[in-house]
Amino acid sequence: MKFFSVCVGLLAALSGVYARLEISIPDADSVWISGSPGLVQWNSSATEFGLLCNIQLIDVITTQVALNLTNVSVPCSVNTFTTQPLPTFQNMEYMVRIGETNNASLWSYTQDFRILPDNSTGAGHI
Repeated sequence: MKFFSVCVGLLAALSGVYARLEISIPDADSVWISGSPGLVQWNSSATEFGLLCNIQLIDVITTQVALNLTNVSVPCSVNTFTTQPLPTFQNMEYMVRIGETNNASLWSYTQDFRILPDNSTGAGHI
């Protein structure tokens, strides 16, 4: 019985370590427009309650962080975030990643999606 309790406790601890946020928006069908805000939605579990997350925009071509979408960390359990109006970017293929502030090795990624320029804003390129 003691062995069983230890195994259950170990599995519970490991499941918390490997818990990931499931990002639902943006998805492959999403299109964001420069000069407009973007919407990020995800599902969190009880293991993320009380944790803080960072949200970043990744350029698919360069694989580099194009923009930190959160200036300050947001609660992982909030499950939705609306960005500030987006600047105009050089490339058009991006993905969003969300990760716990205190665990930079564990990220959840979206599918690739497009950010199109809004030529009417006159915004500069990043």
